[in-house]
Amino acid sequence: MANKRVLELGSGPGLGGFLAAHWAKQVVLSDYQDLVMDLMKHNIKECNPRPDQCEMLVTRLDWCAEDNLNVPLIDKNGDESGSMLIHEIDVIIGTDVVFWPMIIKPLVKTLCDLFAKNPDLVFYICYIERHTNTHDQLKEELLANKF
Repeated sequence: MANKRVLELGSGPGLGGFLAAHWAKQVVLSDYQDLVMDLMKHNIKECNPRPDQCEMLVTRLDWCAEDNLNVPLIDKNGDESGSMLIHEIDVIIGTDVVFWPMIIKPLVKTLCDLFAKNPDLVFYICYIERHTNTHDQLKEELLANKF
């Protein structure tokens, strides 16, 4: 992740993104819920491990929205800093984002939208396999979309 631009999907408080910030040049934390957005904004201001070397931003990504990438990026001061629609990303990470089967299709649609912008993206996902059915569904959906 050295000197890469990283997007964390479903960040929650941003643990995966803060780990990536140790090497990345930029990290975008993303989630959808208001409470989580407030927490991420606080965390990028107070907890960036390398504030002089790694810019941290937050954005509200709704995986179910038709135009899900047309959202602003927010910097540590709470100001808009561009749009996810035109923002360049090198690496996507997702930590424990596959909990409910109903989010698999929207997650994969979001990945397809991001890979359409940059086919050279790298995507890392880690999660606890709680249900074999959910894991199988994710695998089928990824394969059906040429991942």
